[in-house]
Amino acid sequence: MKTRAIPTALPKLFLLLAMSLALTACEKFDIESGTIYDFGDPAVDGCGWVIEINQIIYKPTDLPMAYQVDELEVEIKYAVLKEWASCGRVADAFSQVELRKIDLP
Repeated sequence: MKTRAIPTALPKLFLLLAMSLALTACEKFDIESGTIYDFGDPAVDGCGWVIEINQIIYKPTDLPMAYQVDELEVEIKYAVLKEWASCGRVADAFSQVELRKIDLP
């Protein structure tokens, strides 16, 4: 019976490992450089504050006021979300990111 318990434990271990990898697939654990941009007031069809990371524009879900400075260079840890942000009249213009950590370089 002892040898039989090992094969049944392996699929459970593999499933647990696969689920943990899937849940963190979009998480960025390294600190990356980015630039904050003001893409205009959303009240007049602008996009508001965005962040460029590796030449890709993202819409942060919550950018602290202290970092709402056009062309501000930052270092961030972030997670890309499945949700998209609308920009003016364009639906799903940018992927949204959740900022886990943000600092000045």
